Amino acid sequence: MQILERSDYFFKLISQHLLISFTALLLVAFFGVLIGVWVYYSPKAKTFVLPIINFLYTIPSIAMFGILIPIVGIGLNNALIVLVLYGLLPIVRNTYSGMKEVPEQLVEAALGLGATPKNLFTKIYFPLALPSILSGFRVTTVMVIALGGLAALIGAGGLGQAIIRGLNTMNTPLIVTGSLFISAFAILGDKFVGIFEKDNTMQRLISHNATKK
Repeated sequence: MQILERSDYFFKLISQHLLISFTALLLVAFFGVLIGVWVYYSPKAKTFVLPIINFLYTIPSIAMFGILIPIVGIGLNNALIVLVLYGLLPIVRNTYSGMKEVPEQLVEAALGLGATPKNLFTKIYFPLALPSILSGFRVTTVMVIALGGLAALIGAGGLGQAIIRGLNTMNTPLIVTGSLFISAFAILGDKFVGIFEKDNTMQRLISHNATKK
């Protein structure tokens, strides 16, 4: 009943939430993989990049929104920066771990066939690390969609606005509806990425078993 009576209101909030979440996820996927690859190829980068990302992850999200207000103000830019910062850790770690776990015999065989560093990355490292990357992205997807609810605190809109309005007006159905939408999107996002993760994991197992024969 709450949704039917305020369908236009919820459609607006859902559109805002999806825009914030998808934009943040695209940025996280790009920068997360990029940083993870950099950390793998540069031991020096590993010594300071991972600790910095770990440190940022320990800062409460609400505090991070507040810290950025004097720098970027309120609204969408603030929300995107915070969501991207919090979403980096799983993807950076999993990209690094996935590339590190690539079987050495595959690399040596490729080098023996004259593979260039670019060939090694595009044909060996990245494809075999992809299941691990997707696993990290799956965690990030749920995290970003859930944290997107806090974007309303700094004027970025989204379903969190329904929760905040419900709290201010003591409107429990409004709080529940907003929360259920966020939970539903997080679950759907997790399931969607999980499909690709499962497919790539199977391909990696097949490739790994083939190298043993």
